[in-house]
Amino acid sequence: MPRKPLTVDAVNARLKASSCRLRVEQRGGTLWLRGTLPLRPGATDAQGRTRKQQRFALHVYANPAGLAEAEREAQQYGALIDQGRFDWAGTPGRWGRRQSDSCAEWVERFRKDWAQGRDESDEAQLQYWKVQWKWLFDKLPQQEPLSEAVLRTTALRWQNKPRAMQMACQRFERLARFAGIEASLKDLRVSYRPGWRDIPSEADIVAAIDGIPHRPWQWAFGAMVTFGLRNHEVTLSDYEYGEDGILSALVPPDTKTGQRVVPPLRLEWCDRWRLFDVDKPKITGRTNGELGNRVSTAARRYQLGFKPYDLRHFWNIVAALEFGLDPGLAGKLAGNSARVNADTYREYISKAQARAAWIERLRARG
Repeated sequence: MPRKPLTVDAVNARLKASSCRLRVEQRGGTLWLRGTLPLRPGATDAQGRTRKQQRFALHVYANPAGLAEAEREAQQYGALIDQGRFDWAGTPGRWGRRQSDSCAEWVERFRKDWAQGRDESDEAQLQYWKVQWKWLFDKLPQQEPLSEAVLRTTALRWQNKPRAMQMACQRFERLARFAGIEASLKDLRVSYRPGWRDIPSEADIVAAIDGIPHRPWQWAFGAMVTFGLRNHEVTLSDYEYGEDGILSALVPPDTKTGQRVVPPLRLEWCDRWRLFDVDKPKITGRTNGELGNRVSTAARRYQLGFKPYDLRHFWNIVAALEFGLDPGLAGKLAGNSARVNADTYREYISKAQARAAWIERLRARG
């Protein structure tokens, strides 16, 4: 007898054919059930409905074994719905048999799911987990049950640190989705923007890079401002001439936002710092974060007077003000989305444009 195909579409086709009221959904690497269900305990509906489309997590992986289990669970819960006996207390989500699971237990389950299919070495994977996830999850009350209130309260500890708050909200929401908890922390997120006085002038940047006595680090900081690169990207990228005869940075796929090709902000800088004669600093790191830290340490050692990331901010701002690049194109070159580029640099660019327009009027009058 041939085996039943185990894909989400095949499972849902069989559920529909059997008149089951539920469907299987894949969200990330795990499976959920969706259907018209009674309101969750304590929930109300603005339209007065007692039932609506909802979903709950099964906490099984989206693999053949998980799909087989999801199909069985859908049939069982579907039968309870038909009999009017469906009860949220019987589901594996927030209101059910795992309601008392602690933050620590959910984080460990999430970590194992997150690690599935990653191709780094165990050591590199552990380091990446520590840098990107663990430091946030460690602030959760480990023995308390995971809930939206717990996530929200913990996220507020970074309310005066916009970048950390943004990261916390994003990662806590992802943990909540994995645990089958409906949690939205969007109202807590604060737009991350470089401050007006954080961006050095072009003259200061050029003077600082000219003054670096060590050739490889002068080359590195020159490449960063010329191509708008992140700290870790400068040593990971290749630098080649295109068919147009212009030197460009070829950012590889294993960087923060993936592969892209970036032309220079100033052609003369390629000659000024001999960027065509690639001389990268000999630094090592197990992760992109470690490579980036090496670059930050060098900036402090040579007393540049600004942070290396300010060079990337400068590139983006000049791209908008001087070259008039729209956010979509600038974002593509910088490895950002159009929304991120617009949100990050809107305030600075609007102030600079307003000042330039005012000065132009003064000169015209005078």
